[in-house]
Amino acid sequence: MKGFYYLLFILFVLSSCVKEKTPQKTQQFLSLIGKTKIVKNWDFKDLTTKESYNLLDNDDIDKIYITFLNEKLLIVHEEIQNGNSYFGWRTWEYEIDQKLDKITLKPDQLTNYQITKVDNNNLEFNGIHELHLQQQEIDIQMNSITELPKKVENLIQQYQ
Repeated sequence: MKGFYYLLFILFVLSSCVKEKTPQKTQQFLSLIGKTKIVKNWDFKDLTTKESYNLLDNDDIDKIYITFLNEKLLIVHEEIQNGNSYFGWRTWEYEIDQKLDKITLKPDQLTNYQITKVDNNNLEFNGIHELHLQQQEIDIQMNSITELPKKVENLIQQYQ
C-alpha cells in the first residue's frame, strides 16, 4: 500500500510540473483583431528565383494598410499622384488552429502561407505558390496608426 501512495505522489508531482503550452502565435494574432496597421516594410523573398524586394519601393504603392478582421485580412494600398490618393485592396482569408498554434493565410486559391512570427509590429509568413512551385517568404514591419484615410475607414466598415 505504501508503494501505491508513493506512486500517486510521484504522478501528482509530475502532473503539476507539466505546463500547458500557450499558443503564442494565435494569441498574438487574435490580439490584433479589429486593429489597423500601417506598413513600414513589406519584404518579399522568392527563395526559388532569388527575387527579393520591398513592396513599398514599387512606384505604384506609397502606403499599405493592414486591417485584422474576423476571418480575413483587409490589405489596402494607396498611391498618391499629384496630391490625389488612389486606392486598391484585397482580402486574404485565414484559418486558425489554436491547438497546433498554426495560422494559415490564404491570399488566393494557389497560395497558402504559414505565419512564422506575429506580434504588434511584425508579421512573418512563408509558403509555396502551388502553380509555380516557388518558396516565398514575406516579412512585414508595421506600426500602429490613429488616423486613417476616409476610404480605408469605409472599406473596413464594408468588410466587417
